[in-house]
Amino acid sequence: MSAPRSGESGNRFWRILFVILSLEIGGFLAFVPWAPVWEQRLIVGYLAPVRPVLLNYYVRGALSGLGLVNIWLGITQARAMRREAPGEPAE
Repeated sequence: MSAPRSGESGNRFWRILFVILSLEIGGFLAFVPWAPVWEQRLIVGYLAPVRPVLLNYYVRGALSGLGLVNIWLGITQARAMRREAPGEPAE
């Protein structure tokens, strides 16, 4: 087994960070537009002028779809990292 070359551990760090952020952002976008907090707190306090647009079911569905895409990207990246051998670079 060879030691990791310079840059590989840093690259792995950024890939793990990407997976974590993708899953967190995806979870937020998939579920929060349908939660009561979306109508009560977020829109009233900060985004009152665009309230009718953000309460539209099509916009909520689009945001949830974008969240699912983020979750899918995070899972796909995590699976790719897991398949890679520890000492071999990605293809």
